[in-house]
Amino acid sequence: MLRSNSILHPDRNIPLKWLLKRTFYAQFCAGENGLEVKRTVKGVKDMGFAGVILEYASEVMGNEGVKLGADDALTKADVEKWRTGMLETVTMAEDGDFVALK
Repeated sequence: MLRSNSILHPDRNIPLKWLLKRTFYAQFCAGENGLEVKRTVKGVKDMGFAGVILEYASEVMGNEGVKLGADDALTKADVEKWRTGMLETVTMAEDGDFVALK
C-alpha cells in the first residue's frame, strides 16, 4: 500500500488513514509523537500497570533494486533518524518502564 500511487495509499486516502490509525495502528503503537505516547502510557498506568515497554520502530522502505552501503547518504540519514527517535523514546521512559532496542 505504501508504495502505491493509487487511492489505496493512506496519505492519499484520508478515510483509509483514519481507519488504519484507529484499528491496526492503535493496537500496536502508542503514538506518532511524544504527546500521543505520553497519553497512551498514562492510560495504561491508570489501569494499574506498573510500567510499560517502549520501543521506537522505524521501517526503511528502500528503493527496489538499489543496494546501499554503510557510507551512503541515504543510509546515514536513516540511521540518524533511528538514533534520534530512539533517544527521544529513552527520555520518555519513567521508573518501572523498559526500553526495547533493536
